[in-house]
Amino acid sequence: MDVTYSRIGPDPERIAQAVALLDRSLGEGVYDEEGLIRMDAYDRAEGMAAWVGGELAGVSVTQALVPEDNDYYDTFGSAAHDRLVGQTLGSLEGLAVAETHRRHGIASALTKRSLEWSKSMGCDLAVAIAWLGSPSPSWQLFEQLGFASLGESATVYTDDSTENGWSCPVCGNPCHCRGRLYVKPL
Repeated sequence: MDVTYSRIGPDPERIAQAVALLDRSLGEGVYDEEGLIRMDAYDRAEGMAAWVGGELAGVSVTQALVPEDNDYYDTFGSAAHDRLVGQTLGSLEGLAVAETHRRHGIASALTKRSLEWSKSMGCDLAVAIAWLGSPSPSWQLFEQLGFASLGESATVYTDDSTENGWSCPVCGNPCHCRGRLYVKPL
């Protein structure tokens, strides 16, 4: 399988494909077209796409966060707060692979590219939240790539889905799935 990787970019058709894949995998409304366009123009964010031929096979969304943003992760407990305080974080915020392309190394390759980008942005640590309610959970991938768990939260997705209006593909809105925070030094 010949896979190519590129930024999602501002092309409306590519953005629509990325939003559709993210909606199927992470829930409707987590990302929208306007948000991905803004992200593409923002120098501290990167949307990466994996293509097999002309078909979108996977997508990742990563942001370089400043230390003032780190209180978002306080829901994972004091150990997470203490580990992240004052750090510049590469936040792997979204990762989705099309159903027909799973188990072919695309998620791993996208995650490694996100880690490289985060390091190039001067991030100290990479963070990712594994959605434990997902039919294809990412926690195994993060552990295989050397991430360490910093705790779990029963409310991280409940708060996000309520505040931002997205609908979980497993339990709707609000989402009641648990999340596990992972961290990796860069």
